[in-house]
Amino acid sequence: MDRVPYCFAAEQSLFPKVQAHLGAGLKIDPAGVRLVGSGCVGFSVAPDTFPKPFHSGSDLDFAIVSKELFDTAWHGLLSWGHPRRHTLPGQENQWFGRRKDEIFWGWIDVKYLHFRGLRFVDDLKPLQKLRAAWFDTFQSIGAEFPGTEIAGREVSGRLYRSEEHLIQYQAEGLRKLRYRLAVAREKEASPHGLQ
Repeated sequence: MDRVPYCFAAEQSLFPKVQAHLGAGLKIDPAGVRLVGSGCVGFSVAPDTFPKPFHSGSDLDFAIVSKELFDTAWHGLLSWGHPRRHTLPGQENQWFGRRKDEIFWGWIDVKYLHFRGLRFVDDLKPLQKLRAAWFDTFQSIGAEFPGTEIAGREVSGRLYRSEEHLIQYQAEGLRKLRYRLAVAREKEASPHGLQ
């Protein structure tokens, strides 16, 4: 993740500009903007799509590393959840449970921070602000860089608390992939296939 991503190889000066644009929109250090997935390495390393090559229709997946953004969202969730965590009805409890699970692993999928059906949304203002800034920033990329590799692609991102959380998440995906490849090899090697 420390080199120029695969999809920016022909326009190496573009990637730092994209980092600066995302960093400015989210008010974070541009060094915390990383590209992951097939756009980074040239092919998918996701267990379900390995080894699909990066192509003209591929999306771009960014990892945004920011302790400050993450902690703001985390504290917003705590403010909302603490006073009512034992009394949340089903839908709200499920929503809160998914957010707690993400936070435990050190990331937040901001695109799923919707607030429909939730009560006491005033307590979620920090998350609403984060989601609005996130949406506006990612939606503006194509217009900011017309005629480039990034224009016209679907662009998304996930927020990580630290570089270590990002590395652990990526490593877990590689472990899953390695396991699936080992099972596939065992099936091929078995004269009758695995049952």
